[in-house]
Amino acid sequence: MHFLEQVPIGEVDAPMQSIVLRNEGGTSTDYRLDLSDVERLNASASDFPLLECPGTRGIVLECGKQTIYRSFHQLM
Repeated sequence: MHFLEQVPIGEVDAPMQSIVLRNEGGTSTDYRLDLSDVERLNASASDFPLLECPGTRGIVLECGKQTIYRSFHQLM
């Protein structure tokens, strides 16, 4: 489970937050983030981008890690 850092209400330039994907296996692996729930959340806020996550797919090399960045804009 991962928690978002607190962001002041109405913050225009929300800070980028990160989570690290780790691959402890012996082969590289592809990843793709399913953001359908995030898209529904944003749509329910009149298309205000509550949560943004660029870079939704990539590769984590064997015994490597990949940092995923996202930003959280608190509406109210």
